[in-house]
Amino acid sequence: MKPVYRPLEDITYDEALRILEAGTIEERILLPLRAGETMVDWKQAQTICIRSFDSDDPRVRANAALGLAYIARTKVQLEKHLVKPLLVKELRENIENRWRIIDAITDINYYLGWHLEEKALEKIKAEQGGSHMDSQKISECMKRNMEKNNITAEILSEKTGLSLSRIEEYISGEFVPKAFELKLIANEVGVPLISLIHGGGWIEYYMKDENGKTICKWEEY
Repeated sequence: MKPVYRPLEDITYDEALRILEAGTIEERILLPLRAGETMVDWKQAQTICIRSFDSDDPRVRANAALGLAYIARTKVQLEKHLVKPLLVKELRENIENRWRIIDAITDINYYLGWHLEEKALEKIKAEQGGSHMDSQKISECMKRNMEKNNITAEILSEKTGLSLSRIEEYISGEFVPKAFELKLIANEVGVPLISLIHGGGWIEYYMKDENGKTICKWEEY
């Protein structure tokens, strides 16, 4: 089945509670995004996201943070005293999905005029050369996926139109590729651009199963 992006399906509060209690891992990964994006009652959506932070799966917790960001964007409402401790904890502990947490907190701060963890975010950016992009992580992602797809530096240079010396600099992790170069490289090594920017990791795809139901699948790059 070819992965394709699909709009998030509407969900009721009762159905969301059912998934929290007895849903599959795929349903629980997708749940906070569906709640944050489609539920009319922002407090109910917030409750679903908050309860999703109780999951042992870091992917569910990362999406819980993104679900809160969806609420901030679409409803311009969140209860700071409830969500702040959860977001701070995830930023510090959910290293595997930290870039998702950073994006979520950044969006929440923007839409609600908050200043959550601004110093911590600035420190992370400074450690990564002023952006979320880490040259070594991008390098490892490039090498991993070039090997998986049998792409040499010479082939990548030819396909992207970038010089071989430039490609080798990026493979070595010496520099971060420019924005247009990242797009070219991502297309040729078979990696979603957002994944390459953040140095690899798990990306979710929403697709229809044989019954027409939207499901969430994950792939590591």
